[in-house]
Amino acid sequence: MGVGNPGRNLGAGGSGTLRRRKAILLVLFCTVLGAAAQLLLKMGSQGVDTSSLLNIAWSMATNLPLISGLALYGLSMVLFVHALRNEQLSLLYPLISLTYIWVTAVSIVFLNESVSFWKIAGVIVIVAGVAFLGRDPSTS
Repeated sequence: MGVGNPGRNLGAGGSGTLRRRKAILLVLFCTVLGAAAQLLLKMGSQGVDTSSLLNIAWSMATNLPLISGLALYGLSMVLFVHALRNEQLSLLYPLISLTYIWVTAVSIVFLNESVSFWKIAGVIVIVAGVAFLGRDPSTS
């Protein structure tokens, strides 16, 4: 695999295309993990005692949703690094912005947050931006 073009069609069988698909699917999974992490952090934040620095530290260290959210972020980062081994950063990183979509959805469903026209418009802009960034110029 060349340094300048990782993940491209290399050799027989289209292994570069398969690697690209696997990397993209892995990053999409990372976005779901990131949204779940955000939800857990939000839930865990309700249990943080802010009366003193020691209480903040102790309540955070013993807060299962908070710890779980941080663990999911860690797992997401490990998987993202793995995906980067096989594909270009300029393709994969914009996909991370899809986390905003999942966070909006879980906020509405699990936290009963409201949705406005501007939130919906923002999600549409994100999806459009990711679609444009992910376009392969060689197919245009």
